[in-house]
Amino acid sequence: MTLPAASEPQVSFTDLEIADLIVDALYAGGTSGHTGDDPISKLLKGVGNQGGFRYSGSPSKGTVKLAVLYTSGRDVDWPDHLDIETGTFTYYGDNKKPGQGLHNTPQAGNVLLRDVFAASHGTAGERAEVPPFFLFGKAGSSGRAVRFRGLLAPGGPTLTSDDELAAIWRTTSGLRFQNYRSHFTVLDHDRVPRQLDSAPTRRR
Repeated sequence: MTLPAASEPQVSFTDLEIADLIVDALYAGGTSGHTGDDPISKLLKGVGNQGGFRYSGSPSKGTVKLAVLYTSGRDVDWPDHLDIETGTFTYYGDNKKPGQGLHNTPQAGNVLLRDVFAASHGTAGERAEVPPFFLFGKAGSSGRAVRFRGLLAPGGPTLTSDDELAAIWRTTSGLRFQNYRSHFTVLDHDRVPRQLDSAPTRRR
């Protein structure tokens, strides 16, 4: 990714806590040189300031109310990808090395994926409990600036449940392990206001 032209939407670090989320807008990071420079935790309170999976609540307790998927777009072994033509986002889970079970990761990201995709195919009440997902990507080659890429819902209109979330095998140094490959759909919302009156409707 490259830094945007001056005409593109940009939000300063000092304005993050009052800013709406605008698709493809850039949100500046701080300049203090520590994790407090992270803009995502200022935009969405309670989601944490590190890692690919960030959320408010607990995946293990089933209390996640909103979640962030963050990608640098630079991991060649786990190539997260946004297809801007179809609105499909491919995201890999957080079990990226051997030595632990598929669902035993410190961030519990794979637990969140497992339960959210199961709920998306459940009853109306279970589907209503699926939290909104916010997609952010790293902007630029240095610093902590991020770009908001959209509001996500698990799955896609042309995918089977097996395609939406699949446990895939990888081998590192002769050791086999599993990780999730998930597919989300970007919803038709170019702006997410600071206060949402109702949950967005998924595009399916």
